[in-house]
Amino acid sequence: MFSELKKAAPEDAAIVSAQLGGKKANLYAVAARCKYNYPTIAVFNPFGEDGDINAGFLSTPIWLTCPYLNDKLHDFESLGYITSITDLLASDQEIFSMMKEAHAHYYFLRKELFRMCTGNAPGDEVIKYMDKGIGGMVNVASLKCLHLHYSHYRFCSYNVAGMIASKLIGDDTSCHDCRCSQL
Repeated sequence: MFSELKKAAPEDAAIVSAQLGGKKANLYAVAARCKYNYPTIAVFNPFGEDGDINAGFLSTPIWLTCPYLNDKLHDFESLGYITSITDLLASDQEIFSMMKEAHAHYYFLRKELFRMCTGNAPGDEVIKYMDKGIGGMVNVASLKCLHLHYSHYRFCSYNVAGMIASKLIGDDTSCHDCRCSQL
């Protein structure tokens, strides 16, 4: 899982910040890159550079940062795929069970990342941010967005929503104009 990732280089942190519109974040690692070698999926340290807990990155430490893929998935969301996938989860118990397993996997990923960043197990004050599904969802039968699931699918092959998002994207996973070189 996270233990197999190499820590991010300073230049990766600058690119990821630019990909996220200037948002400051404590980048831990780059989990995937495009054909131009720019980060596409980032893993964030749940602590800010000042050492304070960043609850947003504690509950959602894996992000799709590629502007091209974000746009593609946004287009699929606009076409109603979140509702379609949610309906699929509700209609098929086996698929819903796989999705519940994916949410549980995400919980353990959060705990592993916390241990890696602090050397300690998370305490009660931190567990409240982790004890939810992917993207902080309380109801694991619904989806927040395809971006989160696609990113998690890279770590967890039984994330059904991420697998569907990956199939929708197909082989076209890199922009044709090297967008990130212009950031």
